[in-house]
Amino acid sequence: MGCGIDRLARLAVRQPLRGQTMLMTSKTKASQTALRQLAGTLAQTISNLVAHFAQVWRHRRDLDQLARFDDHMLADIGLTRSDLRDAMAEPRWRDPSALLKQRLAERRSSQSLILRLAHEMLGGRPAAPPNADRRAAIAVLTW
Repeated sequence: MGCGIDRLARLAVRQPLRGQTMLMTSKTKASQTALRQLAGTLAQTISNLVAHFAQVWRHRRDLDQLARFDDHMLADIGLTRSDLRDAMAEPRWRDPSALLKQRLAERRSSQSLILRLAHEMLGGRPAAPPNADRRAAIAVLTW
């Protein structure tokens, strides 16, 4: 009798039941699918990081070009030398153009406010001729 039980145990180990085989196969497929999704997500994340650092590097290179401009050229585009220094002082992984965009937006909004106030102070007349430089209009107001 002991031989019969041993034989059954060996057969069970060698040949699992059909339901168990299907269960193991579906678990394996689910694991493989999960691994593929994880690998895809990881690859996409790495790709995004590489693209981000490439863009940051390009913007820093452009900032070096801007640093070669004289102060008048920088003023024409609405920047100052201190803006460039502040942008270069940002950590290497941050995009320096974000700070420059913020500074430009702040200056433009304050200039727009000054121009609107001048327009109101002059009783609705234009603050400056239509083709005049905005800086000239601001100089008149701060006079």
